[in-house]
Amino acid sequence: MGKKTDISESTLLKNYTIHYPIFHDATLDGIIARYTQNQIDSFEKKLAGKNDIKDHLTITYEANHAGNTVTSITFTAEEKVVGQPDISQTQHLVLDSLRFTLILINRALLMPVWSL
Repeated sequence: MGKKTDISESTLLKNYTIHYPIFHDATLDGIIARYTQNQIDSFEKKLAGKNDIKDHLTITYEANHAGNTVTSITFTAEEKVVGQPDISQTQHLVLDSLRFTLILINRALLMPVWSL
């Protein structure tokens, strides 16, 4: 697994911190980029017309290695929007560490986040 990347945006309208791994593999990096962008887009939609510094989106990840061949990555997205219940979501990605190929992907990782 390559280096870790952090995205932070703190303004009056946006407040989020995103952590994710980079694999230097177009397919894997594309899946992760799509997931993080979907989360950011959903969060910003909920903030439309609001301006509260307490609103915050945080995405973290944890990588667990099973020997030298399998890596499981768990993403946790926590969303706090004033006046709405806090949301915490977990998504999983399992890959072959030797070939950087997907073994299992949580389908929700690829789908846009839907607001209730």
